[in-house]
Amino acid sequence: MWGLLPVVSKQAYASIPVLVCAALSALVTALFFAAWLTLRGEWRELLCKEALASSLISGIGIGVLYYGLVFWGQSMVPASTTSVLLLMEVFFSMLLLRLMGHERLSRRQGVGGAVMVLGAVLVLAPDSLSFIGKGELILLVAVAIPPFANFHMQKARKLVGVGSILFLRSCISCAVLWLMALSFETLPSVTDMMSAAPWVLINGLLILGVSKILWVEAIHRIPISKAVSMNSISPLVTLAVAYWLLDERADWYQWLGCIPLSLGCWLLVSRPGRPTEPLVAKRDA
Repeated sequence: MWGLLPVVSKQAYASIPVLVCAALSALVTALFFAAWLTLRGEWRELLCKEALASSLISGIGIGVLYYGLVFWGQSMVPASTTSVLLLMEVFFSMLLLRLMGHERLSRRQGVGGAVMVLGAVLVLAPDSLSFIGKGELILLVAVAIPPFANFHMQKARKLVGVGSILFLRSCISCAVLWLMALSFETLPSVTDMMSAAPWVLINGLLILGVSKILWVEAIHRIPISKAVSMNSISPLVTLAVAYWLLDERADWYQWLGCIPLSLGCWLLVSRPGRPTEPLVAKRDA
C-alpha cells in the first residue's frame, strides 16, 4: 500500500497545500488509532514508561521529520522519482543498522535487496533522476531518518501493542504538521478540502493506518533491513496506479524490471541454511 502514497498525494495536492494535506492525513490516522485503542481496550499501554521514550523517538522521527519531508519533497518531483528516491531507505537501513551493530543480513539476502532496488529503478523510468534539485535532496535527507526511528519502534513494540505506538506517533505528527501548515500555508476553502477528502482518507486510513500496522508487525518479527528490502516491491503499485489515475504509461523496459523485483524478493524470503537474526540476539545467547 505504501506504493500508493506518491500518486494519492498528488491527487490531493491539486486541491489543498502540501502541509495541510499531511496534517489532515495525520489527523485521520490519529482518529483511526483512537478507535483502535478504544475497541481493544489498550489505552493503558500509553502509560508504559519503558516504551514511552522509544515511542516518542520513533513518533518524532517518522511522524514529523520523515512524513513532513516526504510530503514536502514529493510535491516538487514526479511520482516515479519519489518512489525511486524512497528506495534509498534500503541502502541506509543496511548501512546504518549494520554500523549500529543491531542486525545484519546474509550475503544472499544482501544480494536480494540490491537486485530488488535495481529492478525498482528500472521499473520507475531511468530518466526520472536526470536532474537532482531541491525536491530530490529533501527526499534523500528524509530516507536517512527511518533506520533510527524503526529501531526504536521495534524496541517499543516488544513492550506494547502497535495501536499505542502509532496513535502516539499520529498525534505528534498531527500537532506539529498543523502548526507548520498554519504558519507557512494558506488554509484552503471548504470546497477544496471536500474535493481532497477522498484522497486524504485513503492516505490517513490505508497508507498511514493499515499499512503501518502491517509494517510495525513485520519489523517485530523480521529484521528491519529485510523488511525494508522486501518493501521495494511497492514501485510496481506506483507504476500501475500512476497509469490508472495519472495516465503515465509504462515502457517495455519498466515492465522488464518486474523480473529482478521478483528474483530479489525470492532471495530475501528464502532461507537456506541458518536464518537471519539480529546481532543483539547473538550476543545475548
